Amino acid sequence: MATFFSEEWEETQEAGTPRGPLTRLSNEKVGVFYRTPDAIDRRETNESEFVWKALPLIHEATIAGRPYGFCRNDEKGMMGALPIREGKITPIAITELLNDFPKRISERLDRILLNFYRAFPQYGAAIDKLSHLDFFSYDGSESPFFFDLMKKRGYLNGNIAKTLG
Repeated sequence: MATFFSEEWEETQEAGTPRGPLTRLSNEKVGVFYRTPDAIDRRETNESEFVWKALPLIHEATIAGRPYGFCRNDEKGMMGALPIREGKITPIAITELLNDFPKRISERLDRILLNFYRAFPQYGAAIDKLSHLDFFSYDGSESPFFFDLMKKRGYLNGNIAKTLG
């Protein structure tokens, strides 16, 4: 187990690069990401904005089947060619991660709906398991706002029911 982005991750060695092993990190609630040995300078960061934005992005990339491969800029070319169980890696330097976070409400809505579609591809099916990560939300406090907005626009119908766990 290793700690990154204020979460515990299960580590496994997945493949190799010319500079060393590629590590797969998985977390049941968040998703999966990969990293090269020198990709992340610190195992834990105290920058709360970075942490809360990183987790939904990792979750989104996992649902999309293109998990992030954190690497140095000069390692990006070799990352895309590595065989992994999820399909393809999206190579990215850790310093670039926040550039992927949705900047406008409309972009956030589009990406929330895309995440719903990826997780529940059958039209009309019940969405039975959501997380604040699906809404790009810090702690879930913004989730009802976006859910209500999607209902008002006719994108969704139904209600959110909070459950334990």
